[in-house]
Amino acid sequence: VLEPEASEEEVVDMVSVLHNMLEICSVISNMDHALHANTWKFVIKQSLKHQSLLENHLRHNDIVCSLCQDILITLHSCLQLAEQMKLSGSQEDLNSAEYKLFQKTLKLSRFFGNTLVHYTKECMAFLAKSCSSLHQLCLQIYSKVSPGAYSSSVPETLREELARSLLVPMDPLIVQLLSYRPFVEVVLARNQELPADLTAAH
Repeated sequence: VLEPEASEEEVVDMVSVLHNMLEICSVISNMDHALHANTWKFVIKQSLKHQSLLENHLRHNDIVCSLCQDILITLHSCLQLAEQMKLSGSQEDLNSAEYKLFQKTLKLSRFFGNTLVHYTKECMAFLAKSCSSLHQLCLQIYSKVSPGAYSSSVPETLREELARSLLVPMDPLIVQLLSYRPFVEVVLARNQELPADLTAAH
C-alpha cells in the first residue's frame, strides 16, 4: 500500500506490480473466471485508490485495451455457447452445462463492462490513445448483440440476456465518451479503420 508521501521509486514499483498483474490477467483468462475477475479487481482498485500518485505513470491505454479485449473475448464465447445451445436445442434447458457456462461467462463479461465504465470515468483525461479501441468495442458490441445480421444465429431469449448484460453498461460509457473530444474526433475521422465485418455492413 502506498502512502501519500511515497517516493518516486515506490510509485514506480507499484506501477510495475500493476502492469505485471495485468499480464497475469491475459494468462489466466481461460483458466479460472473467479481468479481472472479478482485479479482485475486488484488492478483497478489499486490504480484508482492511489490515482493521484500513479496516474502519470500508469499505461492507461494498456489497461483499457486489455479490458476491451476481455469484453470481446467473453462476448465471443457467449455467442458461441448460444449457437451451440441452438443447434442442440438446449437453449430452454436452464440446468444444462452449456447454459450454466453461458451464464457464468456472461456475468464475467458484464463485470468487465462495468469495470471499463468505472475506469474510463475516473481516468478519462488519460485515454486519448484508447479512443480507437473504445470506438471499435462499441461498434462490435452493438453489431453482435443488437437485433440484426450479426446476432441472427443467437436464440431470442439468449440475445435478450446478452443485451441486458452488455448494452446496459454501454449506455453510460457512450455518454461519457461523447463528452470527450478525442473520442468524438476518432468517431468522426474519415480514415477510421473499421473491422472487415462492419465495413461490409456499411
